[in-house]
Amino acid sequence: MKKIYLLSITFFVLYSCSNKLERQAISEKYRANVLDSQFPLRLATVNLDNDKHSLALDDNKVFKIEKVIKDFVDENVLSDDPKIQADAYLRTIRLFDEKHTLYVILLKSYPTDEVTARVLIYDNNTHEYLKDTFDLKLYALYDYDNGALTPTNLRRQFKITSPEIELTDFNWDSINDYKFTRLWHNGTFNAIHTTIISVANAKIDTLSFEEKVIGRIEN
Repeated sequence: MKKIYLLSITFFVLYSCSNKLERQAISEKYRANVLDSQFPLRLATVNLDNDKHSLALDDNKVFKIEKVIKDFVDENVLSDDPKIQADAYLRTIRLFDEKHTLYVILLKSYPTDEVTARVLIYDNNTHEYLKDTFDLKLYALYDYDNGALTPTNLRRQFKITSPEIELTDFNWDSINDYKFTRLWHNGTFNAIHTTIISVANAKIDTLSFEEKVIGRIEN
């Protein structure tokens, strides 16, 4: 019995040390930095280098963001170069709402350099993160150059000015839902994709998806 107890303690210590080392390695590599913003979010107006709106979050929140970054890098960065992997993370934007807080984690794939946002949702009542994230692909709307998001030619050509993320009440139930807008482009076909989600019982539910075809590309 005593041996079993000692083995359990040893396992717990080793697991805790391993977990701590993993967290430290991830934090040293990605160093999540967070900007405070508000709904509606128009990324064209956000200065990613504006430290006036920087937030200091507790270690657990920071690590959760950094874990999302690591998962994205593992899936979308085809390089073992530590610098290229670190450069895949651009910035995180916090959007606070009454029931939930959205952490919009801006990321860039490699070698395609496609910009995307992985949205991590925090429940303000339970103080827990949702298990799933929401991906908002932004590559047709924005490039990332010299530390800044810059509108693409497509965004300018089609005169797209709508916010990327905004609040809505889709069900008319006095509970905020979240509306995401992006441009979908495959070379010849272009459409505005609008997705509305709700968050309840620690789950994301898609309430609406709409595709609106827009004009052809000018030669």
